[in-house]
Amino acid sequence: MDREYAFRTMLGVAGERVPSGKRLLQLRRRLNQPGLTREGKARPCRKVVLYARTFHGEDVTPIFDRLKAEADRHGWPTDRWIHDQAESGHGAHAVPEHWPGWRDVRHLISTGLADGVLVPDRTHISSNDAAYTGELEFVAECLGFTALLVPEAEP
Repeated sequence: MDREYAFRTMLGVAGERVPSGKRLLQLRRRLNQPGLTREGKARPCRKVVLYARTFHGEDVTPIFDRLKAEADRHGWPTDRWIHDQAESGHGAHAVPEHWPGWRDVRHLISTGLADGVLVPDRTHISSNDAAYTGELEFVAECLGFTALLVPEAEP
């Protein structure tokens, strides 16, 4: 990301600071463009991986039900539902690359076995802005896309 673009996205038109959530939403939309607009060579539809990261004991079924309904609404086929589970408090904020399921998501997108990932909200990837941005950039570099049920901020 070049310096001028970074400065423009941090400050709004009137020079006021843009809230972090809105900046991340704008960044994700910009990075998703190539992955969402490219023509599918191997598949007519974009195949997505459903991903959720929960705490130990949390029922993931309703989360995946909502993700599956959203994927169906977009016409995105899903055959991979990946779940990472953390012990309460311990490792809850580990960087995304430390989660085995998230590593699987990265592998599927980087090898072209999936076109994108659908998550409930950004915290399922990372609550850290820098780590989250890094994952958005990785997915975009692979010509993939990241979709959220709950956006980072309302436009």
